Amino acid sequence: MIVLGAAALALGIELTVRAARRPACSASAIGATAPELDLYAMGESTMEGQPYDGLSIPDLVSRAFDGEIHGRRIRVQNLAKRGQSIFPQVFALQDELRCRAGRAPGVLFIYSGHNDSGNPRAPSRLEKASRMLERRFETVRVALYYVEKKFPWTRARTLDSYRYYLARAIDLARESGLTPIVSTAASNLKDIDPRAPDDPAFLKLLDRGESLVASGRAKEAIRLFASGHDDPRTRAYLAYDLGLAHEKLGAYAEAKRWFQEAVDQDRSGNFHRATSRQNEAVRELARMRGIQIVDTAALFERKSPRGIPGDDLFADGHHPNIKGVILMANEFAAKTSLVFDNAPFRRYSESESPDRIFKSLGYPKERQARAMILSGNWLVAISAKEMRPRIRLRSARTRFLEALRLDPGNIAARFGLCLAEAGESGGFLRDKSNLEWMGKHGLFYGARAVHSPQLLLEFRTRLSGIETGSACRGFL
Repeated sequence: MIVLGAAALALGIELTVRAARRPACSASAIGATAPELDLYAMGESTMEGQPYDGLSIPDLVSRAFDGEIHGRRIRVQNLAKRGQSIFPQVFALQDELRCRAGRAPGVLFIYSGHNDSGNPRAPSRLEKASRMLERRFETVRVALYYVEKKFPWTRARTLDSYRYYLARAIDLARESGLTPIVSTAASNLKDIDPRAPDDPAFLKLLDRGESLVASGRAKEAIRLFASGHDDPRTRAYLAYDLGLAHEKLGAYAEAKRWFQEAVDQDRSGNFHRATSRQNEAVRELARMRGIQIVDTAALFERKSPRGIPGDDLFADGHHPNIKGVILMANEFAAKTSLVFDNAPFRRYSESESPDRIFKSLGYPKERQARAMILSGNWLVAISAKEMRPRIRLRSARTRFLEALRLDPGNIAARFGLCLAEAGESGGFLRDKSNLEWMGKHGLFYGARAVHSPQLLLEFRTRLSGIETGSACRGFL
């Protein structure tokens, strides 16, 4: 009786959840009407438009077609959400498409990977069971979605999970009459370093090797770095420094290989970049399903000096700068054109300066400055608790200085400059109480600064005893 009662209760909950969610579907906009064409997009912060609010890939593609294809008005439906792994993205897509049923033509752009994993280990039994149950029971699907939103550490972190849900997105698109266009995920290989372990002897080895590179003795540095490369704790950072040393020697293909290995090995930091395994999974799925692919990772390599993506095309670790965004928009537009019988579109100029690109897009300097502050704060955030934050914080300072060029006197940029300076020279970002204070007041990731006299006083107090320079003196 107890078992029957539990089963009846579970069935009742399942039917209630399904009934509760059905009206939301029928009451929503269920797809483009006859004279329209749907352009859906799913992914994370890059597809959402980070750091350039209002300049997302789908919006730029729509503009490239002047808002219509073969007389059908383009209706952009951007489902991308920053910070999400691919599972909640597929959840949102399934909800969005459940009533569409192929009413009109359309495409789905998929750019996802930085919040997932390239870990090749086999999925656990729990992970396999979760997949099976969430496909059969709405209650389980909803529960898993909200658990992951509330507790991000519960994410499934395997390459198999990434491949599985990517395939689900492709299938959902096709079942709803959409043509999927997938993309590999590009990363800043050269100008973002991995996390260095808190090991004084290892840190001294890095300092010694980097000093050798700086003094023109890169071959000696390579031998030194290679001697410790087998240790899994230090492999990622040594691979990065091996990349720098080979670049110094002009061995660019070898340098790129080491930079990529640094990304593939580094899964312990407080941010992630898509691995080469993930990008190969995307390419393989595109081949198997016979669908269009924008190979953004390969595109950025072709367009980068010496084939090594860095700050030339990135605003931070994995968000493209405006030149990178334009490259992506042009490629997604080209693939969309192929889907719709070579529909004509206008390519954005890839050779112009950022200032001219922004001017052509009508993007004001104040919003450009905000984008640079967002990127600078992203770089500051991923420097928290780091033993060697120098590279990241110097990049952050460059972003804040650019923000001040665009918007002189911007308090958030001035605060960011001081914060980067205190983090690089004085260890401000390794102090637990400082990090808790920043988190409490929302000073990570966004474009906020100390916004009251009381916060400014607290910040000044926290800087006492920490070595700072001109940026902090000018701000305080």
